[in-house]
Amino acid sequence: MVKNLVTNIKLSFFTRLSNFIIIQIVFVFAAFALLFIFPAKEQIKNSDHLILQEKFSLFSEKILATNSFNPDLFDSDKCTNLFQSNFKSIFPFSDDVQSYLFLPDGKGNAFELFHYKSETAEKSNFDNHEDVNNIINRNLIAVQLSQTDEELTQIIPNTKNVVYHYRFKNENNIPVVLVTVIEHNYLVASKDNVLYSFLLLFLGGILVSLLTVYLLNKRFQEPLNHLIYGMEKTANGELCHIIEANKDVELNKLANAFNSMSKTLWHNEHNLKVNNENLEQTNQELINSKEFLRKIIDSSTSSIITTTPEGVIQVFNKTAAKEFDRSIIKAVGTNINELFASSFDWKKLDYNTKDGVEVLCEKGDKTQFPAYLIIAPIYNADKNISSFLYIIRDITESKSFQDMMIRLDRYYTKGEMVGDIAHEINNFLAILSGNIELMPLLLKKNDPEKIDKKFALMRSTVDRIVNFTDGLLESDDEQLNFAQVDINQLIQTVLAFLKPQNKFDFVDIEVDLSTDLPLVEVDIGQIQQLFVNIVYNSGEALLTVEGEKKIVITSEMKEIDGKQNIVITVKDNGPGVAINKEDLIFKKRFTTKQNGHGTGLITSKKILDHHNGSISYKYQEGAIFRIEIPTKHTKTTVSEESADLVGNI
Repeated sequence: MVKNLVTNIKLSFFTRLSNFIIIQIVFVFAAFALLFIFPAKEQIKNSDHLILQEKFSLFSEKILATNSFNPDLFDSDKCTNLFQSNFKSIFPFSDDVQSYLFLPDGKGNAFELFHYKSETAEKSNFDNHEDVNNIINRNLIAVQLSQTDEELTQIIPNTKNVVYHYRFKNENNIPVVLVTVIEHNYLVASKDNVLYSFLLLFLGGILVSLLTVYLLNKRFQEPLNHLIYGMEKTANGELCHIIEANKDVELNKLANAFNSMSKTLWHNEHNLKVNNENLEQTNQELINSKEFLRKIIDSSTSSIITTTPEGVIQVFNKTAAKEFDRSIIKAVGTNINELFASSFDWKKLDYNTKDGVEVLCEKGDKTQFPAYLIIAPIYNADKNISSFLYIIRDITESKSFQDMMIRLDRYYTKGEMVGDIAHEINNFLAILSGNIELMPLLLKKNDPEKIDKKFALMRSTVDRIVNFTDGLLESDDEQLNFAQVDINQLIQTVLAFLKPQNKFDFVDIEVDLSTDLPLVEVDIGQIQQLFVNIVYNSGEALLTVEGEKKIVITSEMKEIDGKQNIVITVKDNGPGVAINKEDLIFKKRFTTKQNGHGTGLITSKKILDHHNGSISYKYQEGAIFRIEIPTKHTKTTVSEESADLVGNI
């Protein structure tokens, strides 16, 4: 195959070389042919043509001024003198000048009125009667006499002379053609001679070209055969085959170049073989590692998801597809926020902590479930975040979520048990009431010993009441445990717990939560109790409302006293609190419900005091509770007012 390729290249090279030489010869001789032949048949205008025409125009005016063109009255002597004195200025490059004046004869022919010869022309062998007809075209003159254009025409009739025709009119409006014959310096040859010379040169060029091709072919044939042989060896795998140098300089360079190429190919092939082996080994290891990593990811019991820095999902394992009820194909390429009940800027998380956050996730059918989320950034070689790793664990059935539900339910149950608790308190109050009724009798009898005993019993009863109510307001003596949490997710979790209860069946709960909130340091259990109390109170207040029942919950970030605070508002369209009772909110046990116990708002106030936050109430087409929680928790002492709340109940 290599031999055929090189042979074809060789034949193509010499064929193109011979064709090129032949085409060159053809074009060269064609150019010569055009140069020799065609000027004899065409009118040629040189660069001085316009100047020459202007001179002929001035000369014709002088002829008109000095002569009459009536044949009988024409003065040939004056005209001869005029020609002698002016033609040298018109044709300074030629001494051999002959000139003629032609008039129409009335029959469509040209009539010669005047003939002038210069001294040089007189001495030449030029015969006016015989040669004039060969170089002057009378038919062309007759045609010019019948036209109206005053234009200078140049004609080259032979290899020696050039003829100028200039048409003008005399005073009687009779057309006159001035014909001037001079010697020229143009290259004009006989057509037959040129054709004959061209044919000889063309045949000679072909013979020289063929001889050149033959000699070149003979000179390069043997070295090329060696080169072909070397290429065949190279094609068969003998990459280091060496070709002997040739005496010819060019062929020697070609042989050396081929030998260098062969050595380079051999070394490159050896290196390529080693690199291919290493690449195959590395590629196999990469495939095995990728397969092993895929199995690990798919075998994980948690949802494992990776995204770009912008949140576009790249990896979505089988557990995630099952828990979120989304196919892997449809999930990849979507935004991570579509998997959560509320969007959040995950870039604001503190990645230095190993703690995760509880979130509310959303399946493909829009059903929600709680989950525990851990996010870790993945850095590239430039220490920039190239992607994010999300590990999500469904905690619907987990102990922590169940504990949270039990805790919330316990807070709720405390409120429902107020009736039973009130019965216990009434027992204590009955003791106090009975002893107070006996006090006047004991005072009348002036029995100090019995009076002291009664006072001691009454004091003991009051202490028991205080201890009992303290137990109601405390969170089962739980220690406060502050951790970062997404407040929006916490609100969504509380709502997920409360919505299934009967009192919220016909209540429209709307949420307008800001997506730009940072994580907040709070005791999750107490803040959950806070929202349960507030939202539950709103639901109770709406039981007496006819028509639309609505609760609106909003969250936003605000700077208060130079500190960043999360502000949550809970608004309902219920009746609210009577104006004369608003001052009692958060200070004393107070309720507007028939069976209410009045401890929910006091407990909420105490929880916010623990968090250095605040809660306020106002009425505006319904009750509005405004809650402020600092984003960063600082340890402070609970205010005396909050500490005395229990004692004031």
